[in-house]
Amino acid sequence: MKKKIVVFGDLPIGTKVIIDLIKRTDVELIGVVTSGKKFNNNDPWGNTPTVSEFAKLKKIQILSLNDLLSIKTNLDIGFLCRFNKILSSKIIKKFSQGIINFHGGLLPECSGLYSSCHSILLKHKKGGGTLHYIDSGIDTGNIIKRNEFKINNKDTSISVFKKTQIALLNGYHKVIDSIIAGNVKSIPQEKFIQKGIKRNYFNKNSLKGKRKIKISASKKDILRIVRAFDHPNHKGAYMLINGNKVYLSTLNKDKNDIKFN
Repeated sequence: MKKKIVVFGDLPIGTKVIIDLIKRTDVELIGVVTSGKKFNNNDPWGNTPTVSEFAKLKKIQILSLNDLLSIKTNLDIGFLCRFNKILSSKIIKKFSQGIINFHGGLLPECSGLYSSCHSILLKHKKGGGTLHYIDSGIDTGNIIKRNEFKINNKDTSISVFKKTQIALLNGYHKVIDSIIAGNVKSIPQEKFIQKGIKRNYFNKNSLKGKRKIKISASKKDILRIVRAFDHPNHKGAYMLINGNKVYLSTLNKDKNDIKFN
């Protein structure tokens, strides 16, 4: 019997997952849930459409969260591909085999938001993404697969973000057969904590005040902070010079890397 699946997401990584799923003969894609918002496509797959664009192109049903609650079809698996909304327990319980989240950071050390920034600010030697089950907490569910890569001293927030997307998709391909078959193994996050990995949670205010660079900071610290906030269409790091915010960047996409406010 085919497993009934719903994909949640907006970014092209979600589209990549959908493309893979609709090729399979052992699943039925019931529909997709998108936020309906417009996103800057910073994924490493520039020619891949967003989930909403692809769904409309392929005539895949677009569902709301309320639609899911009212649907009478038995659902098996959900894939949360960088979706930016928290799901209710009622939604989670709709899926007999659970919902799997594509978290953009390593768990348990980078739960919450802005992992690509925090991993550089905290001088982490490795970054990555985590496939884990959704539970009642935020990024606290059992881990299916951690997908790691090295962070070097030239990485920026955007390069770490792109590496994370690739790592997540690669991890998905390694475990999708086991997920569909219902025999995938998962590990409680407490097991990782017992091995000495510290759990960190970063909320929406976790970067507050960290973009400002002190004039007295060392060159190494200045560059690290600048790299941590180098991300297109996001606020960069800055120094206050003569009362002006001087924004700094290592990205060379235009001639106006340093901007005055």
